[in-house]
Amino acid sequence: LPSQVSDVYEKILSRSKNQSWTRIILQIILAATRPLTLDEANVALALAIRKNEPESHSKLKLELWLGKNFKSTVMNLCGLFVSVYDSKLSFIHQTAREFLMDSEPEGTWKGRFNMAQSHRPLSQSCIFYLSLPDIDARIKSTGSTEYPFLAYAAVNWPLHFVSQNAADANAMRIQARTLCNATGHQINFWAPYYFEVYPNNKLEDWHFEEWKVWPDLTIASYLGLYEAVEDILSKDKLCVNLATEKGQTPLVSAITQGHESVVKLLLENGANIEARNRPGWTTLSLAAEVGQEVVTELLLKEGANIEAQDRFSQTPLSIAAQIGQEAVVELLLKEGADIEAQDHQGWTPLSIAVYKGQEAVVELLLKEGADIEAQDHQGWTPLSLAAEIGQEVVVELLLKRGANIEVRDSDGQTPLSLAARYRKEAIVELLLKRGANIEAHDYEGRTPLSLAARYGEEAIVELLLMEGADIEAQDYEGRTPLSLAAQNGHDAVIELLLKEGAE
Repeated sequence: LPSQVSDVYEKILSRSKNQSWTRIILQIILAATRPLTLDEANVALALAIRKNEPESHSKLKLELWLGKNFKSTVMNLCGLFVSVYDSKLSFIHQTAREFLMDSEPEGTWKGRFNMAQSHRPLSQSCIFYLSLPDIDARIKSTGSTEYPFLAYAAVNWPLHFVSQNAADANAMRIQARTLCNATGHQINFWAPYYFEVYPNNKLEDWHFEEWKVWPDLTIASYLGLYEAVEDILSKDKLCVNLATEKGQTPLVSAITQGHESVVKLLLENGANIEARNRPGWTTLSLAAEVGQEVVTELLLKEGANIEAQDRFSQTPLSIAAQIGQEAVVELLLKEGADIEAQDHQGWTPLSIAVYKGQEAVVELLLKEGADIEAQDHQGWTPLSLAAEIGQEVVVELLLKRGANIEVRDSDGQTPLSLAARYRKEAIVELLLKRGANIEAHDYEGRTPLSLAARYGEEAIVELLLMEGADIEAQDYEGRTPLSLAAQNGHDAVIELLLKEGAE
């Protein structure tokens, strides 16, 4: 920052008569996930300056600043360093935040803040607030409007807890663990707010009614609360592999959210690295699916089976390829994953990536030597799949890499035949431009035009005719495109073929 700006900020903050409170309110503004309203900040500051939890919400209310008094208090503490707009508290300018976080500390305020320290006050405020013994009963009778800090605290307490310094988190481990108690009263009023913001966050069990029956360790692991997890395990190691009806273990919960330190802690305490959830996914498959590269590497180092198959015979590599997790695919290949592993359909990781249109993964797999002509149980190659599903960019890529444009599946159909049959006009056009045989017969003698007519694909019939397809081509039963269209009641195709001279 320009020295004159720093000097101004230093003077503004140095005027405070209570620099301890000023520091706390600045930390609150720094760490908040969004600008807090004055009412929210009022509660947050009142709780952050306490040495212990208030006895009740009723008593806490007596400690709050009344009405406009809080705004005046903030301005007295921080001066023009902060602003209040639309009843929300923020820094006067982005340079104010930069001043506090400057890499070259100077004076009392410049560069004297960091994010880990700044999360501590809000962690305490959120957890103290959610731990109030009388708050849940009051919400049921009065609604949440009386509790301005409830929604923020409920949604953000895990983030502030895990983002603070380890020593600060350790000091609040018991309260954090209590909030994770599925049978306790606190979870009933913070979890619904949390689920409203994170309604479908990578877990099959992810809705409140089922989450209420999760073991405490699973909840703490999901939220990444290392100290709470450590505390639970110190008292009961046997719970480390407790699973829900859907196979959700503490380890699975931590993996899906990428909580590396918690994953490591659970493994050190005997978590089953090969535990499977209901779809038959192992922990490594889950890490691959959600793209947790660091966790994937950790699991491999701990001996996870790199070729473990789920109920569809898909390996972690296949799953990562399907979702498009390029970095995880690269890591698994580096660690020796079978690049040609087939699932229950005979699809390789390349086939799966092609079918899902994961262009970057397709390129990576081809670069690493994946078989471009690998055939599944129907005889479909990656090019066949791309043509059938309509992945134009991937078709182009495969052709550039030398894929056989005339490859036949178990029915004798070429990629052009498949594209014609499945209404993929752009693919038909592309394959014809690349020299595909417009008269290729399948094992019933049907040409691409016959197939398009049989399935009523008017636009493709028109395109093939424009490109010179034989309008009188007969299959092995003597059926022409016209007779196939008539046999299946495709009036528009019949009219088009007659117009073009079909007999």
